[in-house]
Amino acid sequence: MQFLISQGARKASNLMMDGNSWILIGAVATVIAAVSIPYGFYLKSQEAKPAMSPVSISGDFIQGDKITSSGNHSIPVIEVSIDSQKILRFINKGLHDLEDIEIYVTEYWLKGESFLKEVEIADFQQIRQPIHKQALLKINDKIALDLSQKPLLKFYENPGGKGDDEPVLKNYALRITMRSNVSKQKYVHYELTSAVKNFALFADSYGTIRSGKYSDFITELPNVLKTHQRKLFGDKNLKEI
Repeated sequence: MQFLISQGARKASNLMMDGNSWILIGAVATVIAAVSIPYGFYLKSQEAKPAMSPVSISGDFIQGDKITSSGNHSIPVIEVSIDSQKILRFINKGLHDLEDIEIYVTEYWLKGESFLKEVEIADFQQIRQPIHKQALLKINDKIALDLSQKPLLKFYENPGGKGDDEPVLKNYALRITMRSNVSKQKYVHYELTSAVKNFALFADSYGTIRSGKYSDFITELPNVLKTHQRKLFGDKNLKEI
């Protein structure tokens, strides 16, 4: 009898241990569930989101105190001017060198009877060979040309004259071509100047023009000459800068 009681107590003890084990397992499972269930829902919400595609950013943006430019650096940035003494200055202001620079000149005569009223080209003469060629122009380097020293170009000291021979009717259009040494793309730039010295621009040839009286003529003249240049050289497929 004592043996049976002892054996029964041992079985009850085993059952109690089994129960504690299940309680412990349940407690652990509860902790795991408290963490895993929310995390599982979070993962499902992330899976439901569409995949992000790469974003292309152009232009300048600020990163801390540093300005980073992510635009198209291969496009030339140039500074071109012709002063009153007919000195041409061409500066490479871009981030890459320029190649195959060529400068062409076309001489234009305007119609005297319509001068200051409307822009009409009376005649033009294209100089076939470039007045300047340069294989490479490095960053921040410049070209300086005294146009008055070029034998094919004639400049006048004053705008006086008679009829259609007035120097003020004569203008030069400079066509400057170049390539980016990165993209190898060819670009074109047009620069205009009067054939009269001491006037930087054709629009300065008469004091009356400077007064603004003939502002329509001033605005239209470069448009007419540049349009003629594009057609003359077939530049419609070149990028103009």
